[in-house]
Amino acid sequence: MFKTLVTEGKTTGLNVFVIPCNVELDLKKAALAAGDKYIEMIKSRELEPKTGYVHGGCSPCGTNCGANQSAAIFPRRRICT
Repeated sequence: MFKTLVTEGKTTGLNVFVIPCNVELDLKKAALAAGDKYIEMIKSRELEPKTGYVHGGCSPCGTNCGANQSAAIFPRRRICT
C-alpha cells in the first residue's frame, strides 16, 4: 500500500511522491530527487485548486491497483513537476 504526497519546490513547482504508507518523506532527499534545493509539503487547502485532488481522496497514484508492481519496476521515478 502506498501514499501519494504532493510537494512544491521553488524551481521545480509541484512534485508528486508515491511512497510506502509506513515511511516518512525525507524532504531533503525528495528535493534532491526532484532537482530542487528546497521543497515543502503543499498545504491541504492548496491541494485541490493546484492539482484537482481532494485531501484524503483516492488519487490515481495512490490507489491499490497494481502500484506494488509498478513500484518494483520503477523504484525511483519522478512522476510530475
